[in-house]
Amino acid sequence: MRKYKPNKSIKGRRFTAFRRKFFEVLDLPEDCLGDVLRVTMISNSKVLIENYGIVYSYLDGCIEFQSQSFILKITGKHLEIRGITDERVMVYGEISQISVS
Repeated sequence: MRKYKPNKSIKGRRFTAFRRKFFEVLDLPEDCLGDVLRVTMISNSKVLIENYGIVYSYLDGCIEFQSQSFILKITGKHLEIRGITDERVMVYGEISQISVS
């Protein structure tokens, strides 16, 4: 007889729900969870993006990042990615617009 093993994605969702509830009870900001997209515009020429997911599209005038639930689009001129890691990415260039879809 085989034992039932829950799907990892179900276990992961349960753990995430538990963490959200835990942070809510302690009245901590949601971005401390580590899985929330965070965008910090340092000037009109630098943007720091944390927990970005994947680079969805990379062109000279447009860079798109796909997170868990939406796409972050940065438009401007001479855009380039510098200092990329698994969790953070820095975008340089003349940034004209940041949008979420």
